[in-house]
Amino acid sequence: MIGRGNCVMVTDCVRKNFYWFIFWGFVLQCVGGSVTAMSHSLLLNVLGLSIYVAGMAILVVGFGFYVKSKGRSLAWFLLALISIIGWAILILLEDKESLVLKPRKP
Repeated sequence: MIGRGNCVMVTDCVRKNFYWFIFWGFVLQCVGGSVTAMSHSLLLNVLGLSIYVAGMAILVVGFGFYVKSKGRSLAWFLLALISIIGWAILILLEDKESLVLKPRKP
């Protein structure tokens, strides 16, 4: 067993924990944007921007793991940079193995 829960394979763990990447990435982006918008000092602006960039990095890395677990190229994770539309495309992306036609048994 890898990690917590009922993870049999690494891809199972990534798929089950993928939503935590989205959650924390989104939360950090909101916090960083709020700190930057409400502050008037240079230090808080830099801190807010740093938190925002860290949130975006966590989000993009999470989508990268998710896309790789679906059997796709890592280039697909660039759709995560297209905000909600890109996120929806990535979440609805089917497994590459499910698209391959399997031969029927006679």
